Amino acid sequence: MFLLKSIYIWQNTKMICNLDLSILKHNLKKDWEKYLKQHGVKFPQDGQRLNGILCLYENLGTPLSQDEMIEWFQKRNLPEYDRQIRHIADDGWYIIGGNTRATRYKVSLDLSYAQICLKTIKEPNPLWSAGNLKRKNFLEAGDWEDILEIFKDRGCAVCGLHFNNYDKGHLLNGAFDSYNKNNIVPMCSSCNNWGQMYNLEFKLDKNLRARPIIKKRNV
Repeated sequence: MFLLKSIYIWQNTKMICNLDLSILKHNLKKDWEKYLKQHGVKFPQDGQRLNGILCLYENLGTPLSQDEMIEWFQKRNLPEYDRQIRHIADDGWYIIGGNTRATRYKVSLDLSYAQICLKTIKEPNPLWSAGNLKRKNFLEAGDWEDILEIFKDRGCAVCGLHFNNYDKGHLLNGAFDSYNKNNIVPMCSSCNNWGQMYNLEFKLDKNLRARPIIKKRNV
């Protein structure tokens, strides 16, 4: 009896969470159509990126840490958060963060390193707006698929493990022009996050292994 009651409670909680997410998605899309669509900001398809935006949208104007976003995902029985929310800035969403090495979005010194915030839904990311027509060597249609084909035996360029999906990892750091196809390699989320956290740059060897570049310190 207790087991059946627990299952019933779990099913009802899941239904409520799904309903809340549907309402949240509806409201987000309504605001996007009103304020952002005209600027070319992309509305994400279902998946990690959409769920991440919904999390920030529900907490509009309030900074969230990565741990708080993980907890938000868990409470709603969503797939594990991949810590890649910063990439929505490349789609035009106006986020700010505390990572002083960020190039995709504006940095706020009022936020801690791991915090990120959807600043407003009424304006596009100003860095994206300024650079949208100026991006150089941006990946063209089919380029990413060609890169994945080259690395199909290697897998992640850093750790060598194989996954169903990879991030577009950068060998050398840069702003919007760093999407040159010769600078992009497949990286798993863990390796890409590691590289981002420590602002690492990589060198690709003849065996398609991306190794961190060790920079000499000034003594």
